[in-house]
Amino acid sequence: MAKKSTELSKQPEGIRLPILRTHADIDASSHLTEEEKAMAKDNLTRVPPSDGWYMLENDPEMQALANIHENGLIGLLDPDFQGIKGGPMNLVCLELARLTGCEWMASFLAKIGMTSPLSSDDWDPAQLAVLSFPDSKLWSENQRLALKFIGACYNHAMTDELFEQARKAWGEKRVLRFIFFIGYVNTWAMVENACNLTFTPVSSEAKVAANETEKLGIDDVRKGLKALWNSKQKFIP
Repeated sequence: MAKKSTELSKQPEGIRLPILRTHADIDASSHLTEEEKAMAKDNLTRVPPSDGWYMLENDPEMQALANIHENGLIGLLDPDFQGIKGGPMNLVCLELARLTGCEWMASFLAKIGMTSPLSSDDWDPAQLAVLSFPDSKLWSENQRLALKFIGACYNHAMTDELFEQARKAWGEKRVLRFIFFIGYVNTWAMVENACNLTFTPVSSEAKVAANETEKLGIDDVRKGLKALWNSKQKFIP
């Protein structure tokens, strides 16, 4: 049975910024100009349907920037993707949720762990229970390296030995891209915790599709970012 429209705008208890899921929610937001409301309504069609993205509707320009940032990182880390259960990017989200105490992210990723049609060859649902045990035999060598690398980045405790292991396994470019993705996910956890976003199952809950990166338009974003960069004024003529 379809949920009533009034339920779509139900706010999690204690939320510090409203979640703007509908045009009516946006119209009721007095802090947005008419131009910003128009952009916010258009943005509803451009971001994945989840409360995290809908909360960013409070600032549609920043929401757009955040989405382009994420899509750009997904493109750079292709063929990995955070919706691939047990993959490195997925482990970044799971581990950062644990390390930052981000209830929304932890719940959201646990749901993905049960429902996503995408998974790595190393995925085992039991891994959700041993995130704090990177030496568990449930992890593959690459997963174990990823978890230790994520923890070292988050805690600012990187060692020469661990960095060299990652460089040999992934290469210089992927190491840098992985670090930037860790920082991006950490920012999301900080925003969600600061705004007191908690997980409430709603009909707008995001689900990962088998062709998710195609739906996100990752290739178009990469091409657009290259064109934007080439049009940027040079800092040193």
